[in-house]
Amino acid sequence: MPVLRRKLDPGTVTIDTDSAPRLIHFGEDFWEEDLPVGTRVIYPKPAIQGLPNPRGAIRHAINHPLGCDPLHAQLRPGMKVTIALDDISLPLPPMRTPEVRQIALEVVLELLADHSIDDIHLIVANSLHRKMTEREMRRMVGKEIHEAFYPESYDRPSSRAPSSFRFQAGTRASPRPRPWCGWR
Repeated sequence: MPVLRRKLDPGTVTIDTDSAPRLIHFGEDFWEEDLPVGTRVIYPKPAIQGLPNPRGAIRHAINHPLGCDPLHAQLRPGMKVTIALDDISLPLPPMRTPEVRQIALEVVLELLADHSIDDIHLIVANSLHRKMTEREMRRMVGKEIHEAFYPESYDRPSSRAPSSFRFQAGTRASPRPRPWCGWR
């Protein structure tokens, strides 16, 4: 006798004996899997409408931050700037280009140029994730920015190289640092 499907809310489905296999994110791909009866599958809410002018919204956020002076007020000619970018390690389909990181970086680089700042370094903050490929880095920031900064001023440190560790993870049960944390 099949278990009846219960709807907790529009974004939640409880698997029953008649349920179809589900697609599950697996790295940058998908995996089709039959889930056990009774499993609750929670789906994301529908996407919100995109901003009509993302570049303008980014400029507004940079010029009106919460709890500090605007970026332009903190800049001085000749200063050194390092910009940390998040990596692309989440198992999501690739974003359409130009993606938001590229747009934000273009706005910030323009602001830095307006303040005579040219000692700029980009670093991918990949934590213990794998090192991004050059192709992924180019796609993330766009061809023009990539060519202007790579490889001298656009880096992605390797979390696998012990000399690059700034922090090593441990747990309460095993407080000694584990440099392999996050890797199989």
